[in-house]
Amino acid sequence: FQDASGNNHHASRNNLNDTDVVPDSPTNNFCTLNPVSQSATANWTLSEGNLHGAAAATGQGWQSTRGTMGVTSGKWYWEVEFDAGTMTEILAGVMNQNGVPHATNDFQSGQGVYMFYNHVGGEVRNNGVYTTNDYGTLSAGDILGVALNMDDKQISFYKNGSAIVTNFDMTTRPTGNDGPMVPAIASDGYSVVIKINFGQDSANVSSANSDENGFGTFEYAVPNGFLCLCSQNLPDPSIGPQGNSIAADHFGITLYSGTLSSSGVVNITHGLDFTPDWIWHTGRSHNGQNILRDSTRDPNFVLRSEGTSAQENKTTNGDMTFLATSTTFSTNYTDGLNENGKTYLAWCWKAGGATPTKTYKVRVVATDQGNRYQFRNSTDSATFNQSQVTLNLQEGGTYTFDVSHSTVDGHPMKFSTTSNGSHGGGTTYSTGVVYKLDGVAVSETDYVNNFNSATSRTVAITVAASAPTLYYFCHYHSAMGGQINTNSTFGSTNFDGTLLSVVSANTDAKFSIVQYTGNLSSSGTASVGHGLSSRPSAIIYKSLNVAGADSGDWAVWHDNLTGDNYKVEFDAGAESNITGNGDMASLFTTTTFGTSYTVGMNVTSNDYIAYVFSDVDQYLKCGRFEGNSNSNGTFVFCGFRPKLIIIKGIDQSSDWAFYDDQRLGYNVDNNIKRAATSGKEQTDNDIDILSNGFKLRRNSPNFNQSSLVFIAIAHQALKFVNAR
Repeated sequence: FQDASGNNHHASRNNLNDTDVVPDSPTNNFCTLNPVSQSATANWTLSEGNLHGAAAATGQGWQSTRGTMGVTSGKWYWEVEFDAGTMTEILAGVMNQNGVPHATNDFQSGQGVYMFYNHVGGEVRNNGVYTTNDYGTLSAGDILGVALNMDDKQISFYKNGSAIVTNFDMTTRPTGNDGPMVPAIASDGYSVVIKINFGQDSANVSSANSDENGFGTFEYAVPNGFLCLCSQNLPDPSIGPQGNSIAADHFGITLYSGTLSSSGVVNITHGLDFTPDWIWHTGRSHNGQNILRDSTRDPNFVLRSEGTSAQENKTTNGDMTFLATSTTFSTNYTDGLNENGKTYLAWCWKAGGATPTKTYKVRVVATDQGNRYQFRNSTDSATFNQSQVTLNLQEGGTYTFDVSHSTVDGHPMKFSTTSNGSHGGGTTYSTGVVYKLDGVAVSETDYVNNFNSATSRTVAITVAASAPTLYYFCHYHSAMGGQINTNSTFGSTNFDGTLLSVVSANTDAKFSIVQYTGNLSSSGTASVGHGLSSRPSAIIYKSLNVAGADSGDWAVWHDNLTGDNYKVEFDAGAESNITGNGDMASLFTTTTFGTSYTVGMNVTSNDYIAYVFSDVDQYLKCGRFEGNSNSNGTFVFCGFRPKLIIIKGIDQSSDWAFYDDQRLGYNVDNNIKRAATSGKEQTDNDIDILSNGFKLRRNSPNFNQSSLVFIAIAHQALKFVNAR
């Protein structure tokens, strides 16, 4: 209570002791037990900063509670003192936060549980199975040390500083439970009392052992290489205050009011730190359409999430000449966009932006018609099996064509505004073009004359605004190249799939917008490149033109559905098995996603759009949880404070529920928007948005019963978030 600044601004004690103070600060917070992450109807009573836990008396059933911090990597240590009650009814260790939280017997449910069970000689509870080893038991006053090694997927336990379980294997975690592991305790009642110390409870420690970074105070020595579970020790997220960007650089929300009473255009100041590439508009005050627009399409072309129709051209309601700038986005007199006296919100994402860079590796292949240019995939592991491909390049983008391979010897690539270049009577196009040999910029003449003698050869182009249609061609040989569409809409050709795609990708936030053309007229599959360099976690698909056998339904794939051949739609229906349309299981990779002969995914003669998400530690999480049918609902750990949460039940009728922290933004009044229907915003008080995840607060078949999947995007990473 003494001011350490030297200014003598001391605080007076009022029913407080030194033991009531822990070293948490705005720059370093320690893990505690989580009062909202417990069994729904048989809770622990937590006290002393959520570091002391008291279980109920006999007959309450097994009760568990988890910690506030989950980890997927690193080595972590904490201590649990067995204080009072029936010692044989205590378990302590870790649980998988992506398992089935909060069932009465959740510690026994086989959901990624590794806990020391102080029973029958001392055992380890391993995914619902007891080991038969007698590791030794603890008595009142003994301290159980827990050493969690997530790098090697092992856990060790210590009794009063001496190892009793060493490197217990954790690689047998059940399918679907490879998410964060969190500290946990459990008991079958019997008035059990425990004290847990993640390094902040020095008042109950007679020693002063800290980790190798100098954090924490423990009774016993911290094992070599292990750290206490505090925010300073958490890894720095790639998206956060110490990274190259923060969450607000990639996703944001704008609230606005409509002002149009007839055809016209109004540009809305969005107040974001980026220029949006995908905008989901929806009404708040009224029943109306949900309008989806993105930078890969004409800004007047809209999709509606509550319908199955093709994209609609809304130019007659007011010609929107651009989607968005760094300060505004456009709206016109359209239901769902801008009507006088109505209020709206816009969820906004950044994809590849206005100035992408991309390298294409070029090969020359001999065909029956002669030599032809072809292109490699992004990992340089295969050549796309099509010659003279028409490329789509984005105005403002910089594209480097690597022509260093030996097959390209004698075939200098150049650009022209005329098909077949000089062989078709045209001249070389030079605007924004740079030739390099062995890393040095050279003239066009030197590029051609010294082409074969160079080891490294590139020709790059920054596509100018309003650039004409271009053609790539060989300086010496006719009919080797193809067309280049230079587009004001965003996206660039991707060669990673069996189908060509046009991709605008944010590789930092792992979000991309993908366009491709369907090729299937019967059961089968095709892969599509997504540009994220990591396996997708969720994908939203839709036909743009709704032709032939494609009736226009939205298709949503999620990594936590029952399998890779399952989908849900933008309706209240449960998940469905589409294996009979073609087995996609091997097609979801770090470079591609799968499609099968499925409405919304791949039907010949249809053009498709796909919005692709991939998990990012402490920024974006796609997961699954089980509702508990209780108003004291399931807590879901995300590893960040969410800004947007999207929830969908998958095994019974359930609406799509969207929540965010922008509209009301305080608990429990976080309003719901059913964004796959035309209904207005509702105040059902469903959910709490917390510093490390979210908790359901209503028993509803839509949001807190049976199995549900979710997509969550961060307001702030767990390492830097304030309590909420």
